[in-house]
Parts: sequence; C-alpha cells; structure tokens
Amino acid sequence: MQYRVIVCSCLDASILVGAQCTNMTLMTMEEEVTAAVHPHKKPKHVAQPHWTHLLIDEVGWLLSRLDVMRRH
Repeated sequence: MQYRVIVCSCLDASILVGAQCTNMTLMTMEEEVTAAVHPHKKPKHVAQPHWTHLLIDEVGWLLSRLDVMRRH
C-alpha cells in the first residue's frame, strides 16, 4: 500500500476489488478503526481516498502474453 497510483489490467483491478482494496472500503475501515479506538470522540477529519489514479492497460498485458507465446 506504499503507492497511490495503480497501473493494471481489468483482471488485476477485479482482484483488488475482491480483496476489498477500493477507496470506499479503505475509508470505511479507517473510520471504523478510529471509532473503535476512540469511541467517545468525534472524528476530526474525514477519511481521504488512498488511491489517486487507476490506469488500466490491457494492451501491455496482451503484448507481454504474446511475447511469452513467441518464445515457446
């Protein structure tokens, strides 16, 4: 979770969604953990999205597969 920009294929993006690594689920988790640790305090800030950009590159994925197939 060190990076804030993701470059992936559609399949990789669906894996992230399945692993609950979307901005919505990460913000919800942050709010729930903060509320559990400090149940009587009102939150001082609104949870911010973790991911800033999602670039889906299907062509790069396809080209890497074709390169592997040509070598065999």
